[in-house]
Amino acid sequence: MDALIAALADPENEDEARNIAERAIETCVAEMADPTLQTQVIANYVPAGAVQDGATVTVNGEDQHLCEFIPIYIPGAGTRSKGFPMREATVHISQVINNTPGVNQALYPGASPSQVNPGLPQAQWVVLNRQKPPNDRKWLKDEDKPYKCEGVTKVADCDEWPPASTTQGGEPAPGVVQPHLSIIGSLHNQRAGGDLGGFYAACKVKDKDVFLAIPMPPAMLNQFDVTDKVPTGQRSLRICP
Repeated sequence: MDALIAALADPENEDEARNIAERAIETCVAEMADPTLQTQVIANYVPAGAVQDGATVTVNGEDQHLCEFIPIYIPGAGTRSKGFPMREATVHISQVINNTPGVNQALYPGASPSQVNPGLPQAQWVVLNRQKPPNDRKWLKDEDKPYKCEGVTKVADCDEWPPASTTQGGEPAPGVVQPHLSIIGSLHNQRAGGDLGGFYAACKVKDKDVFLAIPMPPAMLNQFDVTDKVPTGQRSLRICP
């Protein structure tokens, strides 16, 4: 957690950074009670020969929690590298995972009708696996699909969670819960995609590797104009093993 706080490089934000770090770690510890997730983390990231005891592994004689091995993506109001605003994408993620109240109608006019979207929350979509190459997104524009994303314009894109770059994203197979769709600003959508790509690269998340996505709470994120530069304390964070 201290490493995450130091990464913000702004002493004025230390308390806020600590709150974000604690929340991410608490979420990881809760998720790591799942034996399936434990198996994936060990297969993807833990050195061979480690001895497992639940969510703890012993590596070279040292006990470590599996949350010390899994990459965690924490989307914020702005991109990690340059602070480009992407708040609308992060609010959508929070809405899907946590059923954040009072955000849908205000931020996503023209979104697909609620009856074609999955019910909320979909808390399982904190745990994702990278898909490389990403899933095809043509299904979002197919007039014959009941879940076609409506409301796309030159300045408004269809945003889906889970994203196309995960195995949980893409066109749903029969009996599989489809990604949640909403209309957000094009720049927010594009920048969020680039930010997630930066996380994959920085944390060396390979095809089929598991990771966690834990959005910052919308109440912590200020509104910014698309030309603004988001301050460090509200930018996306990465916890890389």
